[in-house]
Amino acid sequence: MPCFQKINNLTGWIVFAVATTVYALTVEPTASFWDSGEFIATSYTLGITHPPGAPLYMLIGRLFSFFSFGDVQQVAYWINMVSVLCSGFTILFMFWSITLLGSKMMGVSPKTATSNQVMALMASGVIGSLAFTFSDSFWFSAVEAEVYAMSSMFTAMVVWAMLKWELMENERAAHRWLIGIAYLMGLSVGVHLLNLLAIPALVLLFYFKKYRKTTAKGILLTLLISGGLLLVILHGLGISLELAAGLDIFLVNNLGLPFGSGLVVLALVILSLLVYGIFYSIRKQKILLNMALLGAAFIMIGYSSYTVIMVRAKADPPINLNRPDDVLRLVSFLNREQYPTRPLFRGPYFDAELKAQVLGKTVYKQGEEKYAIKDHTIEQIYNPKETTIFPRMYSNDASHAALYRQITGLREGEKPTFADNLEFFFKHQVGHMFLRYFMWNFSGRASDKQGADWLSPVDFFSKVPAVMAENKARNNYLMLPLLLGLLGLMYQYRKNKRGFSFVMLLFFMTGFALVLYTNNPPIEPRERDYAYVGAFFAFSIWIGLGAIAAIEALGTLLKQKRSWVTGLGAAACLSVPVLMAMQNWDDHDRSDRYFSVDAARNTLASCDENAILFTGGDNDTYPLWYVQNVEGFRTDVRVLVTSFSNGDWYIAQMKKKEYDSEALPLSLSDKNYEQGGLNDYIPYVENPNVKGAINASQYLKLIKNENPALQIQTVLGNINTVPANQMYMNINVDQLLEKGILPESKAELATSRMQWKMKGRYLTKGDLVLMDLIDSGNWERPVYLNNTSLNTINIDLNSYVIQEGDTFKLLPLENPNPDSPLVDTDKMYNRMMNQFAWRELDNPDSYYSDQYRSFVQNQRTNFNILAEELINEGKTEQARNSLTKSLEVMPDQSIRYDVASVQSVGLLLALGETGKAGEIAAIMAERADELLGYLAAHYEPAYERERNVSLFALNRFATFFKESGMMKDSIKYENLFTKYYESFNRQS
Repeated sequence: MPCFQKINNLTGWIVFAVATTVYALTVEPTASFWDSGEFIATSYTLGITHPPGAPLYMLIGRLFSFFSFGDVQQVAYWINMVSVLCSGFTILFMFWSITLLGSKMMGVSPKTATSNQVMALMASGVIGSLAFTFSDSFWFSAVEAEVYAMSSMFTAMVVWAMLKWELMENERAAHRWLIGIAYLMGLSVGVHLLNLLAIPALVLLFYFKKYRKTTAKGILLTLLISGGLLLVILHGLGISLELAAGLDIFLVNNLGLPFGSGLVVLALVILSLLVYGIFYSIRKQKILLNMALLGAAFIMIGYSSYTVIMVRAKADPPINLNRPDDVLRLVSFLNREQYPTRPLFRGPYFDAELKAQVLGKTVYKQGEEKYAIKDHTIEQIYNPKETTIFPRMYSNDASHAALYRQITGLREGEKPTFADNLEFFFKHQVGHMFLRYFMWNFSGRASDKQGADWLSPVDFFSKVPAVMAENKARNNYLMLPLLLGLLGLMYQYRKNKRGFSFVMLLFFMTGFALVLYTNNPPIEPRERDYAYVGAFFAFSIWIGLGAIAAIEALGTLLKQKRSWVTGLGAAACLSVPVLMAMQNWDDHDRSDRYFSVDAARNTLASCDENAILFTGGDNDTYPLWYVQNVEGFRTDVRVLVTSFSNGDWYIAQMKKKEYDSEALPLSLSDKNYEQGGLNDYIPYVENPNVKGAINASQYLKLIKNENPALQIQTVLGNINTVPANQMYMNINVDQLLEKGILPESKAELATSRMQWKMKGRYLTKGDLVLMDLIDSGNWERPVYLNNTSLNTINIDLNSYVIQEGDTFKLLPLENPNPDSPLVDTDKMYNRMMNQFAWRELDNPDSYYSDQYRSFVQNQRTNFNILAEELINEGKTEQARNSLTKSLEVMPDQSIRYDVASVQSVGLLLALGETGKAGEIAAIMAERADELLGYLAAHYEPAYERERNVSLFALNRFATFFKESGMMKDSIKYENLFTKYYESFNRQS
């Protein structure tokens, strides 16, 4: 059929338009939680992201930011659109890949295909690509600024390009395509390494084309070669830079050449060898050698986006993580040396005895004229009897150890065996961390809660409580995508084993092989389904091929091969992606979601002018980076991330002015904060000569002067210690009152001596930074901590903070009851009522995931804290206003009442608002009754927290209404609580 190619191209572009439109309609208009804020901020400022970086993504993001035409509020939207377009192109190339694989499976060519066959092929491409379009994990990445959408696009492009190459008969044109594929692979490294997992499948396809007669030995050899090629490309850049670094150290230290000489020399050597090799291959007519060398050259050209990392790091942009501005830092950056390693081939069990610690690799630093030794890595030597091949249960983190035992059923003190190791691998790493995600995408998902299970068709008919049923992420596809994909898998295996091997290897490498390589610990900070999108891509190809099988089966059943039978079968199969779209739309539509950014703005608005704000995790920090670096909001506030403040590179950045924020007033020198120095880890070593608390100011002076009295010898050399687990600092209260630094309303709590305890057995450089700021800053710049940083620092300052909004200000005010925070009601009321943003939180059509709901709960809690303190101060009208505001901007219709709402009931009763309090309590009690009744009969681990909250709510309601004299309501709630509390006690 001569028009096959036109129909194929046109249908592909129509599917592209559908997918792109869907993603454009549901894209998040601003920065979402997790890494999105970081990627948008670094794209806009050409900064350096977390290792190993994504330079190509950053450059493309920067180009798209120009479409905002100077409107900084639109920058995030346009960088998000990078993912929208990349995802649309992924679907386009996937469609064409399915029709290519389908035509081979059906044994037809574009010239010989009948109209009926063309219709079946187009149907298969549409159904498979649309199933992937509406799949849970891929749609998630398609509507936010993350690297996974662009990485998927490169995967789809190289798969399609290899399938096109396989059909080419013109050798010269085919070689050009292979070189183009090599270039795409090189480019993809500048986005994410996941794309490289497609290499074994591509090499296998190459083998199938070059050798019409295949053997088991040939296939095995091909797989070994492909594995080697994967390792070379995966680690080639890092190994090359390590060679350059070693050569640089030699040339600089021994021959007196300038810094960077090693990189220049190695680049010239590699370039010379490549050029010579290419000319040699041309002269000697060695086609395979020429193709291999040109491929290597184009991969390196693709790699070249990484030169941007060093160039921009030298420019020192506002976000410059790890500051990889020389070859040594760049090696560390690309090798992700700041992250803990995970053993793959041999390692210890989680409870293995540590026998010794020995010095490992020497770490150098760039000095004034030469490289100097900066540090050494540490190698842990474990009892060899407590190590194993294929280590899966390796982490000695206490929380991880408890989970290992829970998952495998090991009793406390019982030693793990290799059988336990395999049980954890199959049950958790394969089952929970891959197959569960796989079933999310092709069977159904129970909810958006961490650890949520998958759904089967049986669950579609099960009656569950409203809190579960109304979770927008509860999606059930009746296993139809799974069944159609399995049909396609079996059909392709029967019809075209080579094509099946190609798709299966792609599925294995981007699924099970990734499970083996990542070696996940027993708990992650968030779900990792986005990492396995390549496997879901491969399975969606089978869904498309399954449509051909279904159409053929229908024709056989009806004994008809006419177009109406093909149309009927296609329509039936099309119901699969239609069902997925209907189920997934409401929880993937982010078009009205702004609170990630508004929460960041509220945090910054909670700080006084020129403040220093300590933050903790990703979601505390990256949205703040976005609003400061892109929207230019509150750039006078210096955000200091506690998890980064152990790095000397980060502390050095804090010592320079950034935007409207002056350098931090730190008294300790760069040498005191240097990596590999005396203060990387400062253990508490009790000194019998030290009684009670020590003076923190004097201790910092000893640190600054490197006093040997603090030092002990370790395998790495000398390190400083803490001789007491309590410290104090003297405060000039009169001076602070005179300057207006202390609030007059709390003047009676001012203390001339701040004293704190260590929370654990050591201090970090981050703790030194905080103590240094308190000591040398003279309280001239306000110091704030958010809730995460307040809880993660190693010194207990809870007695000396006052809440002024979403943050806690550090002041020498001694809280007589540290369990209940001090509150500056004037500041907090003004900020929360007049300065905070709450866009779309009152919109019941907006979707807020579990992560967003937890941030909303924090806001409700802060309104409660403010109202309670206002009641204590006799400001009842303001207390009533604050609670009313909370209910207005975060109503139950859009975000269900939560544990914070329980406290709101008590406060409303205290204010005489019995009607509103009763209404909230009645709604929550009804839901609690329904949920607890269900959980009493069905074990749902993902809803354990909700169970506890429901019991807590009923118990507190009974107390609140009893205290308010409303005994009828109190008895009702007490009876409900007793009924379920006793029921769950009997179960345990």
